[in-house]
Amino acid sequence: MQEWIEWIEQIKSHIPPVFYAPIVFLAWIFTLWLVKRFIFYRLKRWAVKTKTEWDDIIIRALSFPLNFLIFASGLAILTSLLSLSGKADYFAVMALQGCVIFSVVLFIDSVTKVLLEQYASRKFFAHLSPGLVKGVVRGFILVLGILIFLDLIGISITPILASLGIGSLAVALALQDTLSNFLAGIYVN
Repeated sequence: MQEWIEWIEQIKSHIPPVFYAPIVFLAWIFTLWLVKRFIFYRLKRWAVKTKTEWDDIIIRALSFPLNFLIFASGLAILTSLLSLSGKADYFAVMALQGCVIFSVVLFIDSVTKVLLEQYASRKFFAHLSPGLVKGVVRGFILVLGILIFLDLIGISITPILASLGIGSLAVALALQDTLSNFLAGIYVN
């Protein structure tokens, strides 16, 4: 292992990072993508043999968002190899955080989408409009992910939340009769 580290240090001293950093970035992403495909192939074969469907749901929901985590790890390696200026480093960290948050939001959205589709007809959603419930839940997850990202990059979300609360109260009071008729119509269907 020590020989590899010495060899890498020799290469780094003779070649500028602008030339080898993109190659390392692409090799890292391709290698992790192959490892992910191999592991998910094995997990899918294992999940078919189990009696529960939870493992199938989680494996399906995790497959696509994991690509963004692979990209984020490659981006982290790329920024560590390149000596970026303060502004460029800040934007790279924002992109890294955005990829991680986006992948988590996609995973949670995929799991809730499947759960709402499977359990809507069996549970308390039977009397409500499943499309409306699915839209509200998925919208809530998306807005929560956006608010978390805004908070991480340094934008204060307290005024946004206060505005949303006051705006929601104003809309609820202004449309009280209309909303009660709308919800009664949904309940009757």
